[in-house]
Amino acid sequence: GLISHREYRSPSGFRRFVADAAVVRQENIEGGALSAFEASSFMGEFVRTLGLSPDAGRLRLSQGEFEDYYSRFFGKAFPGIDSDGHDIKLENGYYSVLNTAKPYEYNVDMLGLSEDGSVLTLTGDLIFGNFGYAFSSYVCHVTVVLERNAESPCGFRLVDYIMSV
Repeated sequence: GLISHREYRSPSGFRRFVADAAVVRQENIEGGALSAFEASSFMGEFVRTLGLSPDAGRLRLSQGEFEDYYSRFFGKAFPGIDSDGHDIKLENGYYSVLNTAKPYEYNVDMLGLSEDGSVLTLTGDLIFGNFGYAFSSYVCHVTVVLERNAESPCGFRLVDYIMSV
C-alpha cells in the first residue's frame, strides 16, 4: 500500500528531530529506546516547535505534558535529562527549555518505503543541512521503522532508527 501525503508530511519533522538527536553521538535507536542524550535533544526541539510563549527566554511545559508527549512518540517513559549540550531543566513541576536557534540541522532524504501492516520501513540518506542548499552534504544511509499509532502526535511511533555507512 501507499501512504498518504498527510502521513508522509506529518512525521517529516519528527524524523528530522530524531536525526538531529541520534547523529551527534552516532547512536542508533532500537525498539524506541532513546538514550537520555537523544531524548533531551528530541524533546528540546519538539518543545521549541510548540509555539509556546517564552518566559525569560525559556519555554515551559508541565512535567506531565512533557513526559506524556514523549511517551506518545516513543511508547516509553522519558529517560531523564542529559544536560550535555541541552539546556533543559526540571523545576517546580515544569520542564523548561532554553529558546535558542539550532546550531545544525539534519534531514532524512527518503528513498524507499515498504509497509507491513501498521509498520512502515523508510530507507534513505541522512543529510546535513536542508534540501536544496548549496552546503548540504550526505552523511550516511538510514533505516527508519515507524509504527502507526493514533496516540502519537505525528500518527507514528518510532521503532528503530539505524544509521549505516
